[in-house]
Amino acid sequence: MAMSIVELVCALGLVLPAFTKVPARWTPIAAVVIAAEMLLFCGLHLASGDPNHGHLVYWLVVAGVCGFIVYGRLVLRPILSHV
Repeated sequence: MAMSIVELVCALGLVLPAFTKVPARWTPIAAVVIAAEMLLFCGLHLASGDPNHGHLVYWLVVAGVCGFIVYGRLVLRPILSHV
């Protein structure tokens, strides 16, 4: 339950800077937390021994998208250049 609350707060951190005056530096922070959570889900799933690995694809894709967001916000178009 706690991980779902963290995920919802981070999802807001990804979306709110686009629509409100929330600082844009929250976007890469939220993306890193979501990516770490998705990788944690992958590790927990693999440790559980469940032979069905269908969920791993979703979690790895989400982690990859979040990694791209972080790379884009910090390297391709740094946040400091927007100010």
